[in-house]
Amino acid sequence: MPKNKQKKSKGNTSYDIYSEAFPPNKDGKRPKISSYSKTHDLLKEQSDEGKLNDLNPENIIYKPLTESNLSEVKNLHKEWFPIDYDDKYFKKIFTNKYSSYFTIGAFYNLENDKNNNEIIIGMALCEYRPVSDYFIKHTSREAIKEICDNIDFNEEVSSYLKCQEYNCVYIMTIGVLDEYRKLGIGSNLIKKIFEEALLDNLCVGVYLDVVNYNNTAMMFYQKNGFKKVSTIKNYYDIK
Repeated sequence: MPKNKQKKSKGNTSYDIYSEAFPPNKDGKRPKISSYSKTHDLLKEQSDEGKLNDLNPENIIYKPLTESNLSEVKNLHKEWFPIDYDDKYFKKIFTNKYSSYFTIGAFYNLENDKNNNEIIIGMALCEYRPVSDYFIKHTSREAIKEICDNIDFNEEVSSYLKCQEYNCVYIMTIGVLDEYRKLGIGSNLIKKIFEEALLDNLCVGVYLDVVNYNNTAMMFYQKNGFKKVSTIKNYYDIK
């Protein structure tokens, strides 16, 4: 299991957490990010006691997040993303049972934890959006044709892009806990999103946005079936 570097300070432990979603500095390096999740302490404690075994995939459960997970969701978003997601953002996702939002969490039961803690090791927050909303707002007719050509849409599917009746799943955020990255959890979250999208007969695709300096993320998405179709200038308001 990948392990983070740890730095001891007076009375506590700080963790060297890095995310390529954060912009690099002038030297091309990314600064250390503050740790907010208490899960890092739990994993460190289990590791020090020799109780932390290698990840057992059979102990990972993929299921929707709930309001009881909200605090940890907020903490992990602070670690993973340079955008300020305020309380209103999370409230609209977690409090409206009949909304267009859905979530997928990757939960792990620590086998040797006496408290039987089920920790969040990954998550995705998604929304069903009218397919035409995105393309009308951000692309011209010429760009729509180029997008269709790039992803090999046939004539029938291309017409969906101009029809409010159809929708797409928009992946708002997706991330995996530092200690459990590069173990296939992110790819499994993508698969779960695809499975959810296939349940909706009016859903014709899945899309997302990624900041253009995050090459690792772009390679990950392309590995999981996504294709780059357009570039939108000044889309993100990053700190």
